[in-house]
Formats: sequence, structure tokens, C-alpha cells
Amino acid sequence: MNELDQKYRTMVILWAILLFSQLLFVVVIYSAKGGEILLDPEQSLLGDLSPIVVAAAMLAFTNLAISFVLRKKMIEQGIGEQNPQYVQTALIIGCAFCEVISIIGLVLALAFNYPYFYLWLILGFIGIFLHFPRFKHLEAASVNN
Repeated sequence: MNELDQKYRTMVILWAILLFSQLLFVVVIYSAKGGEILLDPEQSLLGDLSPIVVAAAMLAFTNLAISFVLRKKMIEQGIGEQNPQYVQTALIIGCAFCEVISIIGLVLALAFNYPYFYLWLILGFIGIFLHFPRFKHLEAASVNN
């Protein structure tokens, strides 16, 4: 196995860990709320917290967009400079911005008892899922093409 394959495997393992760490937010919320999940279909999507929910949604979608823009720029920089480290960093930064989306959902659940917190957790999970590392990016940024 060559060095490029090892870097790719490391990136995939890191991606998988970040993806499945999203499940820990559900465990934290479940544990903190004493086993009761806040699902209340009777309450409207915005409820009494409309300014907070709208701000949280805007922040979440902004983070999602930023995660893809920064990831793309870092991958392009890595390819331009022939430095695969930028591709690895792009993965971490992209996933970190998506992780923040899930943290927003965690805050909504714990601090505001917002029953639709899981929408943020799902969006964070999908964002990280979409950041799956591509071998072709790593290969293109490698000096040994």
C-alpha cells in the first residue's frame, strides 16, 4: 500500500468517525432530558421561538454553504500547489462546519426545548455525509501523479 492509499484510508476513517459522532448528539439530548425526547407534533414549526428558530435556520444553511465553498477552495489550492495536505484539511473544515449545524440543534433542544431540533441534526448529518472524501482529489493534489 502506497502513501496516497494510506492518506485516503485515513480520510475515510476520519469522515466515518465524524459522521457517526452525530449520533452522540441524540444520546446527549436523550440523556439530558431524562429519557424524554421533545417531539411534539402539536406545536408549529416556529412556535414561540420564531426569531431564534429563523436565526438558527439561517445560520445552519449558511454553515452548510460555507462548508462546501471552503472545501472546494482548499481542494483547488491543494491541486494547484500539489499538496495533498490541503485536501485532508478541506475534509476536516467542511465536516467541522456541518458539525456546527448539529450543535445548533443540540442547543435548540437543551436550552430552548425546541421539539424540531432533529431537523438540524439531520441537516448536519447530511452535510457531513456529502463531504465524503474523493480519491481523485487526493490523487490530483499528489506530486507523484
